[in-house]
Amino acid sequence: MNGLSLKRLIQDTDLPSFALSFFMGQASYFLKLVSIVKILEHLSLQSFPVLMLCQAFISYNFLKLCESIQKKSHTIFHFFISSICVAVVVLANHPMVNQLTLESYGWIISCLFFFASMNLVDGLDLSVGSIIAHKTSVLKNPNISTKLTLSQELGILTSAALVYVTANFQTIPFSYLIPGIPFMLILVTTMLINAHLKSEIQVKQTAHDDKLQEFNKYNFPFVSLIISLMTLMLVIKNLQSFAVLVGINELSSTTSSSVTSLFSQISLIETSLIMFVLFLNMGIAKKNETWSKGFKVFFSVQSFSLFSLFASMNPFLLIATGIGRKIIQHTVMDSSQRLLLFTLPSRVALQARSYIKKNVGIAYYIIVAALTSLAIYKLIPFHFLWLIGGLLSLGGFYLRKKLFNTLTEFQVANILRSNIYDAVNACYSLSNPEARGHSSALISLLKNQPRPFIAKAVIRALGEISNPKAIPVLIEYYHLSKREDIQLAVIQALLKFESHEIDLFLVKTLENIIREQVSLGQIRRSIFKAITSRISHIAIPYLLTILKEKENDFRVIANAIIVIGEIAEKNNDEELYEKLSQFLDSKYSRRVRTNAIMFLFKSKHYRLHALECFQSFLASTDPHDRAAIAFVAGELQLKSMLPYVLETSLANNHQNSTLLISLL
Repeated sequence: MNGLSLKRLIQDTDLPSFALSFFMGQASYFLKLVSIVKILEHLSLQSFPVLMLCQAFISYNFLKLCESIQKKSHTIFHFFISSICVAVVVLANHPMVNQLTLESYGWIISCLFFFASMNLVDGLDLSVGSIIAHKTSVLKNPNISTKLTLSQELGILTSAALVYVTANFQTIPFSYLIPGIPFMLILVTTMLINAHLKSEIQVKQTAHDDKLQEFNKYNFPFVSLIISLMTLMLVIKNLQSFAVLVGINELSSTTSSSVTSLFSQISLIETSLIMFVLFLNMGIAKKNETWSKGFKVFFSVQSFSLFSLFASMNPFLLIATGIGRKIIQHTVMDSSQRLLLFTLPSRVALQARSYIKKNVGIAYYIIVAALTSLAIYKLIPFHFLWLIGGLLSLGGFYLRKKLFNTLTEFQVANILRSNIYDAVNACYSLSNPEARGHSSALISLLKNQPRPFIAKAVIRALGEISNPKAIPVLIEYYHLSKREDIQLAVIQALLKFESHEIDLFLVKTLENIIREQVSLGQIRRSIFKAITSRISHIAIPYLLTILKEKENDFRVIANAIIVIGEIAEKNNDEELYEKLSQFLDSKYSRRVRTNAIMFLFKSKHYRLHALECFQSFLASTDPHDRAAIAFVAGELQLKSMLPYVLETSLANNHQNSTLLISLL
């Protein structure tokens, strides 16, 4: 591959990000395996609280070191992290080092490897995460987050399978070198990306520093609640991880399976389940996602899991609840944390991330150390530890509700004082039925005629809140606004409500558009599609009546055909397709016939008839006929017609808007 093609690959595609995510999954698995093996095989479960206490302060200082190196040079930072990772995983698996851990002071070596592997997971995440965050765009690829998670899980799966298969062949020479391969690949990939994006990343880092300085000028009442909620969430998460350690420890002591083999089997099961859930979610039309919903699911599952352990502390149940937590973490909780930070004002979000990463770690490691020591040193029975965890999970519901109320009150009060992007983020945060108490404030804001960008966000929020008080306000706003994008936003919001009043409004709106609009752009088409998704069974009699009344008004007929076609396509209704086939007759206008062709192509009975009409337009010498059929080809995405569309557009010097839309 030459330099030019490599540069394009790095700059213009998401492939490097997916590769990094895959290697990151492999690398994090090997690092976590090192920490678990050291604590269960070379140290003991009794050392866990002390290790957590030390980790609290080591992690803080290690992240400060990482940030200081990253500010000086991204290249040095990536090389620093990847090189240490390679050294740790290779040496940790080296037979000579494993022999040393059995000596008198071998526990010191095991502790060093434990702390190194624990902290390098965060360091690697910081290194790889900064590259992926810079390279990817949600606007360019809306499903990028899910796809990156899938790539990472696939990396974990391949590493777990490799370790499980080779678990009984550790005596093979150089087998200890295998875990170092993903880190070397990460280093090569990050260096290639960094070489092309060095200046851009540096600019981004400078902007990051400026925003951190700006943060100190403001006081936000919800910051302490976010820190408390994140701390509690991480405490519960680590208690669940400790439960898995207890389960693995019990199974390894009662069976012939090694810790490495058991951890690999667990990883294979949980990663397969995570990938299955992610694939399932990608194929399901999702409702509006909110950060509060994710935290609610997390605390619900954790309270059930930990109370179950209080009732029965079976090793398989200990591991099963850990698998459940991991699935929720990767499929729901991670995205909820991102959404929470996304809804914060921009001057807060960066500081919140940095503070949580560095300082929350100290708090939750100390709390976990204190709680686990109570059970390990027999001050309380193990069952009571899970009871405490379950009660903390219930406390999470209170904190989540408190944060939601405080944050929404702040957002409602400051929407108009914020910059436009923070205002829109606030509206998205308020798009939640739990914010129903704030619908009056949003209605008042809408009545003040805010900028269209904000108006659409407020309209969307009112739809998600679904307070009936908003219905007359939204209907009035539809009539007052002359912008089609605003009207479409109102229709989409009203579809969230269940009301006979809305059905009547939608039918009347449909009728007015069909009768009054001379031509229909893409937004009007979207309005038709939105309305027919709700009232297709009610709309059909109205449409047939309009066709009968306006049989000589081809403009109205052409508009009605689009609505009938949308309903026929949605319900695969051959009777409606038969009705549409009547409008292929040459007595109708070009627009009527091409609209009918557009939908009849999807009918198994009338496709051939539509194709004949299509070909007659194709053979026409009239430039308007050729432009119309080119538009139909674009709507139907007939890729074989692309040369024809391009040739027709060139013949018009690219001045025909219909042809340009078809090309798009």
